Order: sequence, then structure tokens, then C-alpha cells
Amino acid sequence: MVRPHVASREVTLEQILVILERQWQEPLPEENLSVSGIVYIYDPAQPLGSRVTEILISGVPLEKNTTYSAAMNYYMAYANAMGGGVFAPPWDWGVTVNVGPADIDALASYLKIRSYS
Repeated sequence: MVRPHVASREVTLEQILVILERQWQEPLPEENLSVSGIVYIYDPAQPLGSRVTEILISGVPLEKNTTYSAAMNYYMAYANAMGGGVFAPPWDWGVTVNVGPADIDALASYLKIRSYS
């Protein structure tokens, strides 16, 4: 059985906004977008494409013209090339994608480290 791997890459505020805004496109996606490490504020009364009003990491708003390192499922990192579903991001293919361990192995390692603290 092939297990999904964790990938990381650099993303911009604009790319994050595009991905988050896809949650409200019609038809509504069947799957939910799971986000960890960021908090975002949205206003459902705003028009599609403008509903996310703020994105924060540790209470600090993300800035334009800044890149952020993001970990994601392998299919998100290569979504457009793999037909990766409604949340397939519009990646800049010039950015390096780093592929790490299988997701379950990464989780087990994290839990092992956290259990000693």
C-alpha cells in the first residue's frame, strides 16, 4: 500500500487566499478543507472570491509579498499535475516541493516527541 507523504513548499498570501476561497465555489466541494497552524476570518456576506478577510499565524496577520513555508499532503503540493481535486492550488511550478516521510510516520514521530514534554 502506498501511503501519502508530507510535502512542504513556499506559498504566498495570495496563493493561500485562492485555496481558502475555493470552499465556497459552486458546486460546493464534497470534501472539507482542513487547515492547521493558521486562523482565518471570513465573511459569508461578501461576494465569492472576497470572503476571507484576514489570515493570521500566531495572531499575526500574513503579509503581501512574503513567502511562508507550508506543510501539506503530497496531493496538494502536486494537485494540478495529479488532478488533485477542487482545492488544487494554482502553484508556481518554479518553486521546489520537498517531499518528506509518509504522513502516518510524521504523525507518529511528532506524538513520540510530544509525549516526553
